[in-house]
Amino acid sequence: MTAEEKPSATENAELDHDPIPEKENSEEYPLRKKNKLNWFFTPLALIGILFIAITISAFVRFAEDVSSLRPAEDLDQADAIVVLTGGTKRITQAVKLLEQGVGKMLFISGVNPDISDQTLQRVSGASQETFDCCIMLGRNAKNTIGNGKEITKWANKNDYKKLVVVTSNYHMIRSLYELKAVDKNTTFLPYPVATTDLKDTSWISDSDVIRALINEFAKLNYAYFRDFLNMKIANNSPS
Repeated sequence: MTAEEKPSATENAELDHDPIPEKENSEEYPLRKKNKLNWFFTPLALIGILFIAITISAFVRFAEDVSSLRPAEDLDQADAIVVLTGGTKRITQAVKLLEQGVGKMLFISGVNPDISDQTLQRVSGASQETFDCCIMLGRNAKNTIGNGKEITKWANKNDYKKLVVVTSNYHMIRSLYELKAVDKNTTFLPYPVATTDLKDTSWISDSDVIRALINEFAKLNYAYFRDFLNMKIANNSPS
């Protein structure tokens, strides 16, 4: 075909026809696919980011609440003291309160069945006389929910209406929540035992403290969610 000759319409059609058609531009096609996927993933990413931000904010608030806990002012009006096991420092502090004249009795909830009375008396720092007359042991509770049931059963049996609650500061919020969930008629006075000073920002670099706080934060929110579901089920069940 010379320069002056023009291809016919048939030749033009043959020239335009590609036996292996393109799938659209090789660069644009995958981009269009990704754009379609972005419509799906972008809302999920935003929801995920929002959830993480809310969780972190709630955790910081929880840590601030724990750091601000202080012993109740009217401890001298308490009928008795209860302590949730989980650390020797909790028990020794509860015994000191009892010896100072706070409450008539001390109830230690969640004592390991394998620990003898003699061992517990020695670890608590209580005299034998004080241990025999004024300290009672509960050995049935396996967790904080069990502590709540065991403590309120003992208190109601002895007609105690105002109790000093001794436990670690990071454990106090959930302990009070579980106690009040079981018994709304008893007054619970917090006496948090500070295992770590959370007002000192150095705790942020302590992996043990962070782990304990995260664990307690998760358990507290589980308790909230559990009771929310139970309330929904109760409201929706036929009367």
